[in-house]
Amino acid sequence: MPVGVTPASDSATTRASARGPIFTIVVHDAAHPDQAISGAWVALVPADAGPGTHRVLGNRTRSDGKTTFYSVDPGLRDVDVNSLGYDPHRIRVTLRPDCSQSLKVYLARSDSTAAAAATASTRAHAEFSPCAPPA
Repeated sequence: MPVGVTPASDSATTRASARGPIFTIVVHDAAHPDQAISGAWVALVPADAGPGTHRVLGNRTRSDGKTTFYSVDPGLRDVDVNSLGYDPHRIRVTLRPDCSQSLKVYLARSDSTAAAAATASTRAHAEFSPCAPPA
């Protein structure tokens, strides 16, 4: 884990005690959208803070490509997603205090052959679901 990053717990105890919004991120291969990427590093960073002045939350994705952040402070956030063999991707989202939100991230392979042959369907992209009704 990078220096200065606080691991975001994904335990049953954390889920049960979560009192604030939940932010779920799922990471897939852009060329094979049904293929989840496990072990991808996902960092959640306040977008308005300078270097060294903010708290970064980080998690790795599970085998289903998913990671979840519980009781996340609302506001503008940068979501950084990195995985071995893929180009890093950054997405800026606005997290709301009154609902759970989700983000699907599709990473592009970093090899030069894939980059040269990239089409719209194989480029890195993301789909943000801005607000889900409370459960």
